[in-house]
Amino acid sequence: MKSKIVSSESIIRINKLKGISILTVFLFVFLNNTLPENYSNWWDSYIVSGIPETIQFIVPSIVLSTLISIYFYSGDPLFKKKGEINTWIKTLFPSNLLIEKYAVNEHEANSLWFKYFNQWQHKEHPNHTFLKKSHSFSYNARLVYFLIFTFDIFSIISLILFVFSLFIKAQISYLIILLIFSSMRFVLSYFNKPAKLDENGIVISPPTGVWHSVESSFLESKSRFDREVVSKCETIDMAEELIESMSEK
Repeated sequence: MKSKIVSSESIIRINKLKGISILTVFLFVFLNNTLPENYSNWWDSYIVSGIPETIQFIVPSIVLSTLISIYFYSGDPLFKKKGEINTWIKTLFPSNLLIEKYAVNEHEANSLWFKYFNQWQHKEHPNHTFLKKSHSFSYNARLVYFLIFTFDIFSIISLILFVFSLFIKAQISYLIILLIFSSMRFVLSYFNKPAKLDENGIVISPPTGVWHSVESSFLESKSRFDREVVSKCETIDMAEELIESMSEK
């Protein structure tokens, strides 16, 4: 296919930047209300003097959000490390169709699936719009997961600061920040729940919020893969040939 390619990497990069930007905003709010009053004096003495106070908070917010995001996105603990969410997500993989029908191993199945899936990067491919939505859904889920983790850290730090301030000079701002971020954490986790599985791997509680979108995306990908490839091929060799012929169009 000779049409213009919009790579998955570029789509993912945009979603990552969105996540970093949102995290930066929350870090700015947190740091602006928790760093000590002499923070500006420290900045003037050891960094650069005469910098506006807002910039003094924006810079560390950007640096910290970037470092946190690098850790989360590079390691991708949500989708790669073993856990209940990862176990559930694996049951949705379209490559499972190949394993079930052709008895191939997981590596071979994933390799063939992505060879098919990557064809959606072509701008004129009928599944291209769906490709962008799929990446958006999965990175929205990652963002919610990261924010819940980050809000937990913010809440713990705010609580510690508030308790210590009681012995010196009570700082109500710490308590307010604690209530804000713990409330936001509760709302995010309440309305965005991944599916829960029983000991046999059966879903006993359906996903909600961003996780429902992730599930719908995987199921739709699985349906398209089955309709366009798996249902038409009796053997794995036939599936490989069909996918190869699609890439040459």
